[in-house]
Amino acid sequence: MNKKIAFISLNVDSIGYATNSYPMKNDPAFKIAIPRIEKILDKYNAKMSAFVIGKDLEDDSNIDVLKKLIERGHEIGNHSYSHYQNFAFLKDDVQSHEIEDTHNLIKKKLNYDSKGFIAPGWNSNSFTIKKLVDLNYSYDHSLAPSPLMFLAMLKMLLNYVFNYLSKKKVAHTYNIKDIFSRKDYARMFFGKQKPYPVKNSYFKSKDKKMWVIPLPTKYKLSYWMTLEYVFPKFLVNFIFKLVATRSEQFYLLIHPADFLDNNDFNNLEKTPNLERINIDVEYKLNIFENRLKQLISYGYEVKTFISQYG
Repeated sequence: MNKKIAFISLNVDSIGYATNSYPMKNDPAFKIAIPRIEKILDKYNAKMSAFVIGKDLEDDSNIDVLKKLIERGHEIGNHSYSHYQNFAFLKDDVQSHEIEDTHNLIKKKLNYDSKGFIAPGWNSNSFTIKKLVDLNYSYDHSLAPSPLMFLAMLKMLLNYVFNYLSKKKVAHTYNIKDIFSRKDYARMFFGKQKPYPVKNSYFKSKDKKMWVIPLPTKYKLSYWMTLEYVFPKFLVNFIFKLVATRSEQFYLLIHPADFLDNNDFNNLEKTPNLERINIDVEYKLNIFENRLKQLISYGYEVKTFISQYG
């Protein structure tokens, strides 16, 4: 692993999920956002790893999009069945079903063996690792070893309050308690910043059963694309450059909301619970392409996770 490697992690948080109406036929996350992402990736001969919510696989229009992704060399991974924000606080049997049901749907609907996972909001625990090992997964990338996660939680809290006070009919996809129901607070401060092997927990193990791939982090500062719409531009640029130039591996975490705006929705009964959906899509597309070009200029080769950790 001498060459610098970058991965594109698309967490397919669908519009159906964001409006409490999944599975949604012809969901814009699948029909509009994914083709926009692919169009940019194709310019640089790059592939991505797309992590899907199991409920969205119940609609064949979404399945058609994912089958084409597989045909073109992209990876499909597991992002749980329901996308519960309090994922680590679910009872073991519920969390087990959340992971395994999606795993089985990917196999049944796509004829594809998923080998990678990311928990909603990076909210995972040791049982998550045990379950993934049982299913013979190759890697998990649900570790966010940065106190910046508190900012993400605060953003969700403010978004919840704003939506509650708003006169708009905004879908509620989580409650306040869910935001803070986590078991990874220690990992935010003390979690490892480089990929490492594990056996049955988030502790490093010589008896490797799978890999844990942390969110790109240096000096406890992490980058993911949502920061582009939270921090001032100069600060986001500083964090991105700091992390990208001082890492050997980097994953660029993106969501469909980074590639959609209000013009992409018609006749929705509820407004999607996505605060950055009001930002012009061309501006968002430029941000993604510029970050991708920066990674390539820093010497990164863009690959799927499974091609490196399979």
